[in-house]
Amino acid sequence: MRTLLPFGARRKKWLWMWLGLELGALIGWLLWWWLKEQPQAEPAKPTSQLILPLDENTPPAPPRPKKTPAPAPVSDDLTQVSGIGPKYAQILAEAGVKNFNQLAATPPEDLQTIFRAAIGRTPNVAPWIEQAAELIS
Repeated sequence: MRTLLPFGARRKKWLWMWLGLELGALIGWLLWWWLKEQPQAEPAKPTSQLILPLDENTPPAPPRPKKTPAPAPVSDDLTQVSGIGPKYAQILAEAGVKNFNQLAATPPEDLQTIFRAAIGRTPNVAPWIEQAAELIS
């Protein structure tokens, strides 16, 4: 249904819409012009450490100690513990438990977490710790 508007009302409606479009375009153009004149900030470049030359009065720096790799722990055959097969021994070795000392020192909760992450189940590890302690002595 068409509403009857008084004479000229339809023309005023379009006039306001046209004026709003022109005003929006003018503001957009002014904003673009103002922003293009602004200096662009460059991203900060990482700076290297400044090394100053030594003068005659400065003593030389002491030599750095050389890093010596820690000796690798001797691997024991963990399959000697009843209940640990080749698969469980491999899982323990990947987790860093490679000898009886490490197995005896690892808390049962940590061993259960290792097996839960690797195979999704937790075997009874308490006897393993006891047997590893017996095999040490």
